Amino acid sequence: SPPLNPLVAVDEACFAPVRHPHVPDVYIGAAENVAVTTTADDTDLTRALQAAANRLTLVDGDGVEHPDVDTMLREAIDLHTPSWAGVVTIEDRPTLSVDSDGVIPEPMGATMRAILRDELTRHLPDATARPL
Repeated sequence: SPPLNPLVAVDEACFAPVRHPHVPDVYIGAAENVAVTTTADDTDLTRALQAAANRLTLVDGDGVEHPDVDTMLREAIDLHTPSWAGVVTIEDRPTLSVDSDGVIPEPMGATMRAILRDELTRHLPDATARPL
């Protein structure tokens, strides 16, 4: 992992449960789409987001990042994992999107935020990530 960059921030609401707007203690899904603001160009942003996406699909519900798909399938066969992650265009900007069926347990979300922070730091001079 690269050293932490103080110019890279990932909002704790990324990959976190989304509460129902009117019913306390009811969740309606998870923050699966993440927008990133950066001074870097879209090519570098896309590269960073795709690097993160490649790792996010290897995270299980317990928050363990597996080294590859085969290992994950052996070790996490009964655990919830994202079925897909990639870069999509939303509001004319590259955006990180994860399909976890609207469920991201907190250990998984914490690992996913750490991965995103790691890849943004590795590829970009600055970045602020927030749920979309």
